[in-house]
Amino acid sequence: MEESPLAPTVGIIRDPSVLLWLSGIAFVAVGLTLAIGFMTRASALILFATVVPVTVAVHLVPDPSHVGPLFKNVAIFGALLLIWSRGPGAFALDNRPTACGGEK
Repeated sequence: MEESPLAPTVGIIRDPSVLLWLSGIAFVAVGLTLAIGFMTRASALILFATVVPVTVAVHLVPDPSHVGPLFKNVAIFGALLLIWSRGPGAFALDNRPTACGGEK
């Protein structure tokens, strides 16, 4: 974080360690809902909104060692946008029949 040109801005917003814990909790909790297919579109959008600021704050630095993680996150952006636009898959909880036995 010290290498980032946005380090002073992040410091104004909040303590970076608190932001790290909050984003970690969001990644785990919302990642699990995305993995099981519960609220798929909302989960993808929340993860996208969490990954973008982390990527901008941490990986947009002049250090060439951050190029790999930067492009990994760009690929994750694309996957999350695809999931958001296409919706849940065939085995997602979002596609299960309702309690009444009928289809959604």
